[in-house]
Amino acid sequence: MSFADEVRANSGRGPGGICAVATALLQLDEGLRAEVVAVISSPAYTSSAIAKALKAHGVDIAEQSMSRHRREACRCSRTR
Repeated sequence: MSFADEVRANSGRGPGGICAVATALLQLDEGLRAEVVAVISSPAYTSSAIAKALKAHGVDIAEQSMSRHRREACRCSRTR
């Protein structure tokens, strides 16, 4: 396996990879992941509040990363 193949395998997707939020979601168990995805999709919650709640669960994610992901302006949105 080439180094480029190893990097691609670690990125989860093709060129561009996935963003920090999508990477963090992969670390969560299925039940919590489903809840977090539902909250991320809801306009009733702020990106700041979501990031803070995730930090309480041991997931260090920046508010700006969460905001980009929710607006579909992140890296993983460009590789769909």
